[in-house]
Amino acid sequence: MRRGAQTFDPAAVDQAGVVEPSDDRVDDDPPAGPIASAISTLDAAGQKELRDIERSAEALHHTRDDRKLTGCADLVSGLLRTGHHSIIWCRYVATADYVADGLRRALQRDYADLRVASITGRIGDDERRAKVRELAREPRRVLVATDCLSEGINLQEGFSAVVHYDLPWNPNRLEQREGRVDRYGQSARVVRAVRYFCPDSPVDGVVLDVLLNKAREIHKVLGTHVPVPDDGETVTEALLNALFLRRPTRERAVQLTFDLGGANEQVKALHRRWDRDAERERINRTRFAQRAIKPEVVRRELEAADEVLGDPDAVRRFVLDAGQRLALGITADRRADVFRVPVDAVSRESMPPAVRFAMPPAAGPTWRISFTSPTPDGAEYLGRNHPFIAALARFLMEEALEKGSGATAVRYGVVRTRAVSKLRTILLLRVRYLLNQPGRATLLSEEVWVRGAAWGPRGAQPEWLPDDEALRLLAAVPDANVPLAEKRALIASALDSWPALEEGLRAPLADRAGALRESHSRVRRAVGQRVRQLSVVHQHPPDLLGMLLLQPVV
Repeated sequence: MRRGAQTFDPAAVDQAGVVEPSDDRVDDDPPAGPIASAISTLDAAGQKELRDIERSAEALHHTRDDRKLTGCADLVSGLLRTGHHSIIWCRYVATADYVADGLRRALQRDYADLRVASITGRIGDDERRAKVRELAREPRRVLVATDCLSEGINLQEGFSAVVHYDLPWNPNRLEQREGRVDRYGQSARVVRAVRYFCPDSPVDGVVLDVLLNKAREIHKVLGTHVPVPDDGETVTEALLNALFLRRPTRERAVQLTFDLGGANEQVKALHRRWDRDAERERINRTRFAQRAIKPEVVRRELEAADEVLGDPDAVRRFVLDAGQRLALGITADRRADVFRVPVDAVSRESMPPAVRFAMPPAAGPTWRISFTSPTPDGAEYLGRNHPFIAALARFLMEEALEKGSGATAVRYGVVRTRAVSKLRTILLLRVRYLLNQPGRATLLSEEVWVRGAAWGPRGAQPEWLPDDEALRLLAAVPDANVPLAEKRALIASALDSWPALEEGLRAPLADRAGALRESHSRVRRAVGQRVRQLSVVHQHPPDLLGMLLLQPVV
């Protein structure tokens, strides 16, 4: 259509790269080349008008007249007063940096301890993660980010509010932004999500009417999000026509309801396709409902995984015990379930290099950690998959294998404890299995297995303890000292008995392989996969990683 002396072609606008992609690509750099090319096609009057607009925008730069930025600062200030740490989502790098600078100027006077950071696609993944971890330890914090953070990095531990400074054209992107905060592990009782828009902005109005409100309606009905139909050209064309071909209305400045005129048919066609996708999703959810997966089955498998990998209490005991042996100086914080790790230069220098390199960048004299989820505010959650936990475990294991008795954590030990009434031998084994799956290649898998044995009269076969009892005894605490000579004699005798123990493990390992096969079968049946021809075969002998002898207190 023609507007003044200029001609607007929606397809040309899309080709110029001005429109946000309707797929899941993330590109937060402004399309400088296409914009410059489009500007060069304007006549003298159009270029003069553009320069006037540019001068007006520069005059607004970081002033009270920039009502969008001023309103955002007021909004974030209100969220800070109610204890919320906000993420401000922007479309482009320049916008994010501008907003971060503006919020810093506007809020620093009222919040002296406030830290505002901007994270964009111009820095690498590792640096982004490090900056997020560093910011999350600040007492008051605001993160301004582009959609480079809307996937892959969970933000629920440090933030509890989302503000869409730039409304995304893609509702899937809106969901991804909010899903970084509103997810499992969020400690806040209430998560705030704000769609920040101008009532008299035609662009915001069209995006709301054509896409975001429709997505919200479908979510209310189904309880899940249905992506926008994949035809990006159709979405772009509907949006641009709704924007450029709408009929002006008297109430346009005070409402977001538009008379779309000739664009109505394209918008309706888009919504019809979207409704068909939503109906297919409803049918699929009925036919392949997750309700068919029984909660007790899932719980059983999770508990079995915890037995092998360790629950949060096991992780806490491991870190505190290892920290004591390595003199890491870990102390309890005033708050429950929070501990402090010194991370100053002197403390770091005394740590083993493998552990030091896994520490986060220092943001103060101490690093606050917690082993519970949801995690207390200002602390970082350490689960069994955290890089620090993995590095600590790897260091202790490799040192034990290389240095033997000179290592921090040795492979053999003797404990005199009231937890047993007779001598018990606890074995830490690495077992390998061949997993044969229907229609797929055979897989080699490993697990660490704890087995316990009770010895009878000399020459008798050992009596194997139940797995849960062996795991319980692995955490037995000492109640009396054992002389060094007696320790050496007991360990030498236990090592001499290893061939008999190894041979006696054949039957328990076969039972363990059968239990693993049954576990795989339960999960496969729950999701409708084949079970016939599935087998788990253990590979003998297992590796002996460690041995703990428990001697009763007489």
